[in-house]
Amino acid sequence: MAVEALFGKAPKDNDISTLVYAPGELPPSWWPAQIAKQKGEFIVLDLPKVEEGENQHSDDLRMPLPAREPVVEHEQVRPQTTQKMMSISDFHTCVLEVPKELETL
Repeated sequence: MAVEALFGKAPKDNDISTLVYAPGELPPSWWPAQIAKQKGEFIVLDLPKVEEGENQHSDDLRMPLPAREPVVEHEQVRPQTTQKMMSISDFHTCVLEVPKELETL
């Protein structure tokens, strides 16, 4: 069965202060998977191999892939979405010039 699995550190109790992540920590994200087997509250997943694509931006904008374990809890799995997955072309960056008078604020 095709599903999506949540990987990464989830926020605690929907508290907005927990949405700030330390360097190296990744926000939670949903990844495609297949259910291999289920036992109680745990689900074993078949995870597709995902390779990091070429980065078109500088290293400070690069987000690494999260650590993905094949065994997850039931709450970390949802039915696969029918929405289009995001791709690099869905993101746009630009550089804004900041006036000198605003830099000291």
